[in-house]
Amino acid sequence: MTSACDLACAHCLADAGRRAPRELDTAGAIRVVGRLAEAGVLSVNLAGGEPFLRPDIFDIIDALVAARIEVDASTNGFSLP
Repeated sequence: MTSACDLACAHCLADAGRRAPRELDTAGAIRVVGRLAEAGVLSVNLAGGEPFLRPDIFDIIDALVAARIEVDASTNGFSLP
């Protein structure tokens, strides 16, 4: 979902830290949701970096739920409200 991360864990396998310059915007991410639904995808895991650093993450989750795609997230939990 994003390369952005608010931690720098030594054990992490992701090359995360800063948001990628060409990260999908909200409209692009929603288009991907549509393509996933068309392909018959039943479940996705949102990962990163830290997916909850995206300001639009709940819009993307809403689109996934509306498309009847099960959503899981890999998170460090520090960004959760």
